[in-house]
Amino acid sequence: KRIHRLPQNFSIMAECISFVKRKGEYTYAEEPMIYNDTFRLSERLYEDTYLYLYNHPQQEMLFIFGLFYFSAKNLDKTGIGLGYRSYQSHVLGFLSYKKENMDGYKNYFEEYYKVNHAILLSFYKLIKNMNSALTDDIELLALIRRWKNVLDKTYEKLFYVQRDITLSLVHAIRREIAQAKFRGYSQFHKVVFDKRHKSMFSTKEFCAYRMLVNFTYLILPNLGLSSRKRVQGGYILVKIMQETEDK
Repeated sequence: KRIHRLPQNFSIMAECISFVKRKGEYTYAEEPMIYNDTFRLSERLYEDTYLYLYNHPQQEMLFIFGLFYFSAKNLDKTGIGLGYRSYQSHVLGFLSYKKENMDGYKNYFEEYYKVNHAILLSFYKLIKNMNSALTDDIELLALIRRWKNVLDKTYEKLFYVQRDITLSLVHAIRREIAQAKFRGYSQFHKVVFDKRHKSMFSTKEFCAYRMLVNFTYLILPNLGLSSRKRVQGGYILVKIMQETEDK
């Protein structure tokens, strides 16, 4: 639809590629390959989701919340931790930036949550008790169920490529410095990144989950969803989880 609005002499050059070189926090060579393969196999789902959100922009935050919810559940089911706390860490990290108008973001997130609380809570109850019969009749839920399947399978693939490794002295020092930095972000970070908990961050379950969260974030810009909406979706997830499942 957007292309049709462009000048008539507009043209697109397409190139067939077989591999996307990815740079990021990858530990194993298989991880970016899993990302590439999953994105390629999800092309139809991307198209369906983009068209839906293009026509229903008011549903964007519900979609992001549902996506993050099912991403987080992959760590929950391992029993080693609560997945939503990774998103909480990222939200608090974002709000801790020493830049102008950061309070404006926080106030906006709080006001949005307050105004839309009833809708968000009702949607949470729908996805928590999701079943195929229901999602067949509600397009947004059907899309989220399809993404849930993608996330679950991606987590399994990422888990099976994790290996027991001993960090070099250099990498161990770098990790300790990073975690010391994180502890300065907030009281939450101070507790989570306490040295008593550091063994969890080296488990195969958590390492695979960390890569799944990164993968989940990469879904959003391909759908035209901004970084602000990503953080806001994390904020909504944290508030709902604290209100319902983690009291």
